[in-house]
Amino acid sequence: MFDRPPKAPELAILSALAHANDPDGLATVLAALDGAATLDEPRAGLYADLVMASLSEAVAKELEAMVLTGKYELQSDFAKRYFAEGREEGRAEASAAMLLRVVEKRGLELSRAQRSRVLGCRDVAQLERWLDRALEAADAVGVFDED
Repeated sequence: MFDRPPKAPELAILSALAHANDPDGLATVLAALDGAATLDEPRAGLYADLVMASLSEAVAKELEAMVLTGKYELQSDFAKRYFAEGREEGRAEASAAMLLRVVEKRGLELSRAQRSRVLGCRDVAQLERWLDRALEAADAVGVFDED
């Protein structure tokens, strides 16, 4: 996005922490992330994490949209992992919600432990297997019995 990263990446990080959620704060965030990518991995990860944690939901969604549409390419390995983990976590949450909805609509009653198991699962493939079983299972035991 920028011709070159900031000369003082740590100052760019501080600026992003202070101004990320201002009306034009996304440009500051992008400069900070570009600057962080020039640092060693422990500092780059720490600084990128601090910036990401400081974002309002609106700015975070705007940044995510830029990444997903290719308008901004994440520079650091840490930032790339951060976004990949976030997308996977979102997929797991959506899969769990869909599974619970199917179970509810089919009138299958989950125990508290089974419900906790679904909500705590972050393995999308496992959630999808349970969802497939929930479509035809006679009861909640049939959803989980092969695991």
